Amino acid sequence: MWKWETEEHAKAVVVIIHSAFEHHRWYDWLIEKLRVEGYHVVMGDLPGHGEEGKYSRIHDETVNEYIKYIKNLMESALSYELPVYMIGHGLGGTLAVHYLKKNKVACAG
Repeated sequence: MWKWETEEHAKAVVVIIHSAFEHHRWYDWLIEKLRVEGYHVVMGDLPGHGEEGKYSRIHDETVNEYIKYIKNLMESALSYELPVYMIGHGLGGTLAVHYLKKNKVACAG
């Protein structure tokens, strides 16, 4: 998990959850845009993705493993005591909805 903090007074925190067969570096442009606009960003590579999964041909992680990882991302984001927004792409969007349906968290959007 990585955190990118704005140099300004933060408006909110954005958690980004990538899709299948992606990694956090695909979102460098978005992370930088959000930082410049006054948002902290929390993101990482889902289990089995990124450097950890680059030698793997298939992803055999369970949904529960992904949800546990998203829980860690959200706990980190919520520790800032700012509004938290989630962005999920593809698989990441599905996992975000699943996480929010199962957990009572203060998510602004």
